[in-house]
Amino acid sequence: MLVSVENKKWQQYKNSFIIKNVTVNKRRTSLRLERASWLALEDICQFESLSLHELCSLVERQRQGSSRTSVICAFVVSHFLKSRY
Repeated sequence: MLVSVENKKWQQYKNSFIIKNVTVNKRRTSLRLERASWLALEDICQFESLSLHELCSLVERQRQGSSRTSVICAFVVSHFLKSRY
């Protein structure tokens, strides 16, 4: 029974992330983000009149040693904080 409960928890965790292919600086890669992050990125792309690929390439140019996923998440938070103040 315990294995079944742990398996259900893993399935919930696994399903809370979405993997999408993105072209970053002309190289195809995949990003694994939560649904809210993907929705936020779509909003930012629409606001900035950029494709997802263009936006991710711009963010990638600012990356310094951190993972691509963490930099994208930090960018999303930063974008909305800047627009708030």
